[in-house]
Amino acid sequence: SLSKYQEHLARKRRKRQTNKELKNLISSRLKELGKNQSWLAEQIGVSYKTVSRYSTGGSIPQNENFEKLLFALEVKIMPKSLEDLIENVG
Repeated sequence: SLSKYQEHLARKRRKRQTNKELKNLISSRLKELGKNQSWLAEQIGVSYKTVSRYSTGGSIPQNENFEKLLFALEVKIMPKSLEDLIENVG
């Protein structure tokens, strides 16, 4: 069924190294800032569900939302892409 296929794709995305690194970054920065996912969603102008998907590695933000996410999490490095961020942080 379609929903099982979508679940399968989500599991595959969560296993990608890029998604894992972003998940870890979001989790650690929220903890350091004393904030939660609801706060982050409000800061970047997306739904809580969207931030939840970022935080579990189910998806990654694109372009403008990526920049807003980094700004909200007070990430000092402004990479061109998520891959650049992972190289500089990791």
